[in-house]
Amino acid sequence: MTEEYYTETYITEWKNNDNVIISLWNDEKDTSEQVGVVELAVYKHGEHEGEALVWNLYVDEGHRRKGLARQLMDEAHKTAKHLGAKVTVLEWSLKESPYWVIEWYSRLGYDEKEFGDGYALMKRPTTEVINVKILHLVLKKKWYEMQERGEKTEEYREITPYWVKRLVWDEDHNEMVSDGDAKFICSWPKGVENIFDAGWKPKTYTHVCFHYGYTQRCFINRIDSITIGRGCPEWGASEDRDVFIIKHHREPSPFVVGKPET
Repeated sequence: MTEEYYTETYITEWKNNDNVIISLWNDEKDTSEQVGVVELAVYKHGEHEGEALVWNLYVDEGHRRKGLARQLMDEAHKTAKHLGAKVTVLEWSLKESPYWVIEWYSRLGYDEKEFGDGYALMKRPTTEVINVKILHLVLKKKWYEMQERGEKTEEYREITPYWVKRLVWDEDHNEMVSDGDAKFICSWPKGVENIFDAGWKPKTYTHVCFHYGYTQRCFINRIDSITIGRGCPEWGASEDRDVFIIKHHREPSPFVVGKPET
């Protein structure tokens, strides 16, 4: 009997960076067993901006020599590219891996950038980088499942200093909105709907990742627009005040790849 394998990719946000866990599963006789994993840290800011650190690559001993480590690395490279990384980086240590591992990474396109006594830093450029910026939102069961089914195409957030800093950019100064400006925006005297005509703009998020509570269950949609206005009460918007409106739609996504449908 031929064994079948599939991957699942989960993305979370931590300190404005994207953390990725790619799990490899063995699908056999209506049961699934996790047999491998690789992790990514995609840096969005600071000294390592544009880099994706690859780490914790592992395949169970009983499933090795089947090309599964290569499959995991291919998924890692694809995900890093779609999250906007310009280069993937990994560290090799003789304490953890034998020398032949360096040669294996070289065949995947990695070059040694630093080499010391029992240590190597290796990098691999990505190609055709897509500038992706993901907004992570945690939802309750009702709203998550409606959007997962495609029934709800807008998500709402109250206009508070917290969400102003998450969703608004200071276009005039090319910087994040300050705490003082965030409070001022919330009491904008000309009407909060006009703030996008006064030097502030929506942040350039390209996708939204909806999380089912604080679990690993999630999916990603393409963002169409971020505006301010009255939303639909049946979809959770306030009836008597403006909110941030995040319009989105489903599209084939490289980020969350689960068990194929039969």
